[in-house]
Amino acid sequence: MATDIDTREFSVTLKSGEDVNFTTRMANNEEIQDSEFEYSRVFNKAIMAGILPQSTLLAKLIEAEIWSPEKDRAIEQQRVVVAGIEEKLGEEESESAREALARDLSDERAKLYNMRQEKIDLLAHTAEAKADEVQRNFIVSRVTARADTKKPVWKSYEEYRKEQDGGLLFRATYEYLTFINGLPSDFVDALPENQILANAETTTADAPVEEASAKTAEEPVSEEPQSEAEATSG
Repeated sequence: MATDIDTREFSVTLKSGEDVNFTTRMANNEEIQDSEFEYSRVFNKAIMAGILPQSTLLAKLIEAEIWSPEKDRAIEQQRVVVAGIEEKLGEEESESAREALARDLSDERAKLYNMRQEKIDLLAHTAEAKADEVQRNFIVSRVTARADTKKPVWKSYEEYRKEQDGGLLFRATYEYLTFINGLPSDFVDALPENQILANAETTTADAPVEEASAKTAEEPVSEEPQSEAEATSG
C-alpha cells in the first residue's frame, strides 16, 4: 500500500471480483465548506423532524439512569489504566514480562473500547450524529479517486449515495478516517500489544519444528554404511 504526505493508496476487491487501487486524501477548503453546508442542512432537517440534539438526549439518558457522569469518569479512569500499561510495556525488557503486559493491555484496551462504544451507541440517533454521518460521507465522496486515472470515483454526492458496492464504501470511509487521523491502515495490528502477542504466537508455532530439527541433528550417524542386504533384513 503506497502512502505519501498528501494521499494514501489502497486496494479494494469490488463486487465484480476486480481488484482496483484507489486513493484518499485530505479535503480542500472548498470541499470542507460544502460539507459544512450539508451538515447544517441535515442537522436542521433532523431537528424539524423531532430528532433530539445530543445535549437534550444525554440529559434524558442521565435522568433515566441509562447514562451517568460516573460512567464518563470511569471511561477517563480506564484511559489512564491503558496509558499506564503502555508506559510499563515501553520500559520492560524481559520478554516474558512484556508478553504478560501485552495481554493485560489488550484486555484493558478492549474494556476501554466497549465503555466508549456504549455511549457512542446511545448517542447514535441524535441530530448531530445524523449530520456528522452525512458530512463525513460527503467528504469521502469527494476525496476518493481511482489510482490509475486520478479521477474521482463518484461524479457527485448523489452518485455516491447510489453506490451499491458496500465493501467499497466501507473501505473508502475507513481509509479516509485513518488517514486524516495519522493512523496506518493496519493500525490495530500495529498496536504494541498486538505486535508482541503475534510475535509470541509465531515463536510458539515455530518451537516444535525447531525442536524436531535439533533432535534430528543430535541423532548419531553410523560410521559405516549398511549393505543392501543388511538394510533389507530384519
